[in-house]
Amino acid sequence: MAPSSATPSFLDPILADALDQEPSLLVMASGLGLHIVLQRLVEANSGPEHLVLLLNTTKEDEQQLLEQCAARGVAAPAIINNECPAQERMELYLSGGVLAVTQRILVVDLLCERMPAALATGVVVANAHRVTEGGNLAFILRIFRQLNRTAFIKALSDDPPALTKGFAQVEKVMRWLRVRKLQLWPRFHLSVSACLDATQPVVEECGVSLSAKAKELQVHVRPPTPNASAGVEALQHLGFTHRRYHAPQCHPSLLLLHCSKPCCARSTSA
Repeated sequence: MAPSSATPSFLDPILADALDQEPSLLVMASGLGLHIVLQRLVEANSGPEHLVLLLNTTKEDEQQLLEQCAARGVAAPAIINNECPAQERMELYLSGGVLAVTQRILVVDLLCERMPAALATGVVVANAHRVTEGGNLAFILRIFRQLNRTAFIKALSDDPPALTKGFAQVEKVMRWLRVRKLQLWPRFHLSVSACLDATQPVVEECGVSLSAKAKELQVHVRPPTPNASAGVEALQHLGFTHRRYHAPQCHPSLLLLHCSKPCCARSTSA
């Protein structure tokens, strides 16, 4: 499917690589349009001849995806969560298309063989930087790859700093995602920077006028301010600095020695 002319020009090669069948991890800088790539992946696999699982999406991702699909007039992905009964989930799996499945539900369906993994054509993983070694997502992909060796796996992320934490974090994430190809698209990429430089944002500065009382306060505060600043600078030149006094730490029992009033003691007569 050809990319839309309304998308930025630097997204054309990204979309071309995203729509192939090679498993890969796509990492883009934040704000470069990763949601467009996700929507195009859903649009390209929305037919009944496909069965693509959409994993690791948030509520905001799903809402934005539904709005984008409605605006383009394409079939939106079906949402499968704990409110969907088992029989209905089996029918959705067999009907094809793109299915946004929660991780807990998919784990159960894979282990119970309700989900026909051999019929799946691909898996799309959103927020790939959140995958962990012992999490449900890594377990799902390991079981899925054992049952299906030909389906593609497309992992997407727009949080590069999260992939730099720890030792060899990118290699670990790619191993947990079962992918071998890494695509990096930072803001300083030639095509990205050229497109962004050609469309500079228009900045408008808006000023709020002061109220009558604020203007009166400004009139009274402004004159003494230079004199006060000059006085502080003069003290600094003379060597006067502000020092904070720290009280010595002592045992609570020794605080009696610092009481302002004498302690009363019981005396005994000889």
